[in-house]
Amino acid sequence: RSSDLAPVDQRCFVQAADLLMADFKMLSSQDIKWALHELNGHYAITRKAFSEAIKKWQENSPESSGKRKRRKEMNQYAYIDFKFEQGQMKIEKRMFFLENKRRHWRMYNQDNLIASVKEELDFYEKKMKEIAEHADFLLALQMNEEQYQKAFAKHPQWNQILSSAFNCLMAR
Repeated sequence: RSSDLAPVDQRCFVQAADLLMADFKMLSSQDIKWALHELNGHYAITRKAFSEAIKKWQENSPESSGKRKRRKEMNQYAYIDFKFEQGQMKIEKRMFFLENKRRHWRMYNQDNLIASVKEELDFYEKKMKEIAEHADFLLALQMNEEQYQKAFAKHPQWNQILSSAFNCLMAR
């Protein structure tokens, strides 16, 4: 168990588990509660670990290539490898998907969340927003670079003009 994270009380654990079961309807409640328990009941870090495992599964899954595979072939991809490593702590467990997504889960109004659970939820959502904004920024930079290269490929004389202008500025 994570020694750096203080354990949460039982009410926080139950709310965090409910939120995770709503977030990950394809995973068993036992697996979700096991992971949450291993991470001392902390919603944000558990959700991040699950999200990373799902992302890795999506990258490796033949289903993500857009081609439909036979059901037998798909069964070998019907699990995620949950992993969390920090310092000396290492948690790993293979978790199999439910045959049918969970249909019932407890929902909470933001006002009814325990303060520490709400803080972790807000923290996670803020971090995900920052990561998305950074990814958008990097994509925009990449697109600008590609447009810049295309423009100079079409107009090689621009390179010469810019180079001459730069040399004039440096000569002053």
